[in-house]
Amino acid sequence: LLLVVVLGPPAVALLLGGLGHDRVAAAILIVIFGGFELTVHRKAYLSMLEQEFQKASIREGEERFRLLSEAAFEGIAITDQGLVVDVNTRLAAMLGYATAEMIGRNSLDFVAPESIDLVMRHLRAGSTERYEHLARRKDGSTFPVEVQGRPLPHEGRMLRVTALRDLTEHKQLEA
Repeated sequence: LLLVVVLGPPAVALLLGGLGHDRVAAAILIVIFGGFELTVHRKAYLSMLEQEFQKASIREGEERFRLLSEAAFEGIAITDQGLVVDVNTRLAAMLGYATAEMIGRNSLDFVAPESIDLVMRHLRAGSTERYEHLARRKDGSTFPVEVQGRPLPHEGRMLRVTALRDLTEHKQLEA
């Protein structure tokens, strides 16, 4: 491991390295700046770097997920214990909302009253099967949707990701 510290012309850095794996935690970096000594344990520094890398990886993963969900033809919702955590713009448009209006609301707010029992059965069972029900728009109108959800582990919690497809045109063609 090579660590370069740049503090300016008066700074001098000495890395005590070359120690065996059993003594890595004991290795220290001493930085002398104008007579002031700052001691940083290498293990703590590496832990901090690892945490920052993990945070960056999570942000990148969330951005990839956001791009994929925005490119989807279906509406996508992520819920935590039934509360909406995130939705794509397709779902918001399908239901007549702005995405921000949906965040924090109970997912059942977007289900037609006559379909709540059906949706609850699927949620309680943790179902991953496709099924149809009636969704409810912001204006109160209802329309048929095909829904499929599944569990999504995220940061120690179990979320649920659900894809919804508007079946209005399909049902009109059947009639």
